[in-house]
Amino acid sequence: MILLHADGSRTTADLRLLGTEDALTGIAWEAIGPDHPAIDDAPATVGLHLPNDVDVEALATDPTRFAFVVLHFPAFTDGRAYSQARVLRERLGYQGPIVATGELLQDQACYLKRCGFDTFALPDNEAADTLARGFNDFTTAYQATSSAELPAYRRRRAG
Repeated sequence: MILLHADGSRTTADLRLLGTEDALTGIAWEAIGPDHPAIDDAPATVGLHLPNDVDVEALATDPTRFAFVVLHFPAFTDGRAYSQARVLRERLGYQGPIVATGELLQDQACYLKRCGFDTFALPDNEAADTLARGFNDFTTAYQATSSAELPAYRRRRAG
């Protein structure tokens, strides 16, 4: 699997999303769900995998104690993970990597970054090349973002 980072760099990694019956092995990029038996005492190297129907503000565990958070897009028409990423960044103060998995399209790349995603799990370099082409599709933003970019209307007023 290729992990494409928002700066364009890439890492080859084995991203493992563990089920409730799977034991932690200590392998890098291993993530557990909120219902995993080891959720309360998982080591700091483990990630948190959240289904896109989970209310991240109502989690029984603190997501900021995990090394990374994985959010899934089961279809390009299902945008709930965008909201989860923004809540993690803006309301919960999550600073670690937020990894997008699932059906990721080039047209979404700029918006994924603006909502707080900074790592993208992709099957191969061809998919990574395609997604990366969308990172800079837009040069200005009309609304505020999790990256604290000043929206266009405020830049015009200040100028």
